[in-house]
Amino acid sequence: MSVMLDLIGSVVIAGFVILMGLRLNETISGSADATMAGLNVQESMAELVRNLESDFRTPRRRSSSRTLPTSSSAQTWTGTGPSTPWSGMPDPR
Repeated sequence: MSVMLDLIGSVVIAGFVILMGLRLNETISGSADATMAGLNVQESMAELVRNLESDFRTPRRRSSSRTLPTSSSAQTWTGTGPSTPWSGMPDPR
């Protein structure tokens, strides 16, 4: 009878050890995924900072042909009458 109790006890203990090992594996795997996600965020932010620094260091040259429209040259729409804001544009159809 004591041999049977020893076998049952060892099977129960072995089951607990196996379950603890599986839970540990799951925890390690989840921790590795979280660490990789954090690393990806850090790498993306570092690349973004490098791009922004490059943009701020690079002087932009404005073309003299690219000027902003003034109020006198812009066509205004008052909202009355048959004209529309797109009256000067070709029909897209």
